[in-house]
Amino acid sequence: MKCAAKLQEQFDCDVLEMRPNEFLVGARVDPEEVYALSAQELDAKGERELRDWYPVAVGEVPMHVGRILCQRENLLYDGNVRKTYSRVLRAALVAIVCSLTFYSLLAGLSVEALLLTVLAPALPIVNWTLREFFRQRDTVETLERLKAESEKLWKSVLAGRPVAEAGERSRELQDALFNHRVASPLVFDFLYRFRRNALEAQMNAGAVQLVSEFRRVTAGA
Repeated sequence: MKCAAKLQEQFDCDVLEMRPNEFLVGARVDPEEVYALSAQELDAKGERELRDWYPVAVGEVPMHVGRILCQRENLLYDGNVRKTYSRVLRAALVAIVCSLTFYSLLAGLSVEALLLTVLAPALPIVNWTLREFFRQRDTVETLERLKAESEKLWKSVLAGRPVAEAGERSRELQDALFNHRVASPLVFDFLYRFRRNALEAQMNAGAVQLVSEFRRVTAGA
């Protein structure tokens, strides 16, 4: 997880032109390890999906503005995927409880048989589902708090915050994003694939609207 978070951090620093925070992140991932992780050649579809992951519209505004937009969209995207996962976990928990209850009633089990043959075997999966649900919920709360901070930063830039100050605040936000990536629980890849098209459409639409807002404000300044 730490290696993945460091690679994401390197990508963001390169694309968004941010100075790296080596004190927090540490040294860059060795190029040999990057090569080993990327040795498998992508097919045309995979290559196409990786290009322009961040909204293309942010290229129409200054870097210090586009950087904030990308950070906001990153937080929003991750939060939406995790909300979907939380709903899946909650539905799974309800389905497990209902299934066990229905089976117990159908089989006419005694209390002792219910405990030994139904509840005891099911307890590990119920515990895991509950624990994972609460971990994802806490992570979503963290992402929403960081998203709120990105929106405060966005409003301050619209109000004319100096470029250097905006850059420093973006770096602080990126530090928080890195800490989140290192510590947050994982999400199954199929959920990302399932939500990808819808979330990318939302992300691009939101970026276009915010870029238009920036242009309108700066034109009237």
